[in-house]
Amino acid sequence: MTTPDAQQKRARTALEQLLGTEEGEDSVDLFIQHHLDEIEAGYWNAQLGTATPAASAVLGLLQPRAPWGDDGSVHVDFELPGDVSQYVLSVEFDEDGEVLGVSMES
Repeated sequence: MTTPDAQQKRARTALEQLLGTEEGEDSVDLFIQHHLDEIEAGYWNAQLGTATPAASAVLGLLQPRAPWGDDGSVHVDFELPGDVSQYVLSVEFDEDGEVLGVSMES
């Protein structure tokens, strides 16, 4: 059985590995670009000290929600702090703890 901390670490690693790749363009990259386009510069300044943060900095800012499951899989969702968005990045694991996929969800 995987602990929540270990699961979160694996989920973060999956997000980092997808950043800037073709496989991640419809999930991780879309999530980051959407939020950079839509959220005011003041938020980014307050959170990261710059109005135009790097994608990796935005990724590092994400906070995990409590894991949840359905049909034998477990999801770890990540959100921006401060209730600024309805969107999350959701990392799905199978019963063995292997990453099945990453998606942007609302």
